Amino acid sequence: MALDGGRKKVPPIEVEKVLEAKGAVDVANTSLWPHLISGVRAGSKEWLRVAGKALKTSDAGSTHGLVESLGLALHKDPVEVLRAIESKWIKFVCGGPNVDDPKFDGYELALAELETRIRIIDNVANKELKEKKLECLSELTKSRSDLARFYGVDEKKK
Repeated sequence: MALDGGRKKVPPIEVEKVLEAKGAVDVANTSLWPHLISGVRAGSKEWLRVAGKALKTSDAGSTHGLVESLGLALHKDPVEVLRAIESKWIKFVCGGPNVDDPKFDGYELALAELETRIRIIDNVANKELKEKKLECLSELTKSRSDLARFYGVDEKKK
């Protein structure tokens, strides 16, 4: 394993082996979890594939971190994000940004992120992912109203 800022860099295959043996809930309670989350956020194809597997055995806490990271990874590799997840996860991955994240603190910032995600997914040209792309766009579009409601904004006046 390579060193990464004083921390050992864990390869995706190592996390995948532990996932297969113990499941995502157990991995979430180890030092391996931050490696998975950061790899997913970076949009690494290998980490995205492992995240798709992790979702199959995750609980509410680990699922939240995974889907938030997968949503952020749309910026890096939307095709691989859509490829990595089962259709049942699209409504969670393809939603608005986490409004508790300071980067999206406020309606305008959150909406700008949402609109960016919509443009990113709209530009996915992979024919084998057409159905997932359309589902994702539908969920992202629905999130506009959710954000407006959360921030108490009248969408019609905007």
